[in-house]
Amino acid sequence: MSAQDTELTAAWASIRCGFLTQEQPELIVVDADSQIVSACKTLADNGISSAPVFDSAKNSYLGMLEYADLVALVLAAKQRSHLPEGNESLENYISQGGQFQVAVRHAVDISERNPFYSLFPESTLLNAVQVFSSGAVRRIVVMSGDGKLHGIISQTTVLRFVHDHLLSQMDGIVRQTLEQLNIGSQPVVQLNGNAPVIDALELMHTHKFSSVALVESDGTISGNISLSDVKLLFRKRSLGLLSHSCRTYVATIRQEEIRHASPEHPEASTAKWPYWSVPVTATLHSVILKMVATRSHHIFVIDAHKRPIRIVSVGDVLRALTPRE
Repeated sequence: MSAQDTELTAAWASIRCGFLTQEQPELIVVDADSQIVSACKTLADNGISSAPVFDSAKNSYLGMLEYADLVALVLAAKQRSHLPEGNESLENYISQGGQFQVAVRHAVDISERNPFYSLFPESTLLNAVQVFSSGAVRRIVVMSGDGKLHGIISQTTVLRFVHDHLLSQMDGIVRQTLEQLNIGSQPVVQLNGNAPVIDALELMHTHKFSSVALVESDGTISGNISLSDVKLLFRKRSLGLLSHSCRTYVATIRQEEIRHASPEHPEASTAKWPYWSVPVTATLHSVILKMVATRSHHIFVIDAHKRPIRIVSVGDVLRALTPRE
């Protein structure tokens, strides 16, 4: 094992998963027999992007529900129907998907993007980042052997902990540039800002990405639309938004965020910016700082002409920080 991997292993192995869930608020759990629309509204109202689904009849967890699952339902309905009108209910539109029922139990991880995975409170963060590095899991439920839930560790939760407590122990790697580490995905999935929202959802679903760059006709980046932006559909209950341009939809989202944010809360200032970017010469350290400060799940790497050439996710950062076995 290299000196760098030894350094990373020591840092991750010193922390238990249960430590990260000690201060978490009460966990939101979705009943398997609740309606999809009401469950997703619960996600939006509580400012969370996913929640475990519990089947009381079987006394077990079926999986996770997240916005990507709703996108899959909306797209399934679109294949069999028309773009919704503004006064059409979300329930009616989704039910046109035919093979899908409206109960949450029939929508658990239909997007195949967020399988249910759990670790014991005694497990270390080394175990957690190794799971995240597989690319298939973005959230881990911390659960005792008796089935008691202690909380959820997301990739973002872990990155914030790195920022607050572990950066000095990872100095050897975080001082390297993105170019040196060769992290991130390319080419960047992108769409003209005038395209309808439904097109962006189709791209995210097809490529299993959580974010799409919005570009101008010359290829320069002007914005970003992500899965978390789907929450507006539940707050407004206006499916006509799906036919709005991405540019208009994102502007509405940002105004909603500003209106709902407290002046003392960090989002009140960060919500106004349409996207976050760095040059390819940026260090991993600076990317971590920017992600945590802006509460962003993705950072675009742009060239000298403001064209997106790569996208770096929180998962990419954690993979770079995971020691090789």
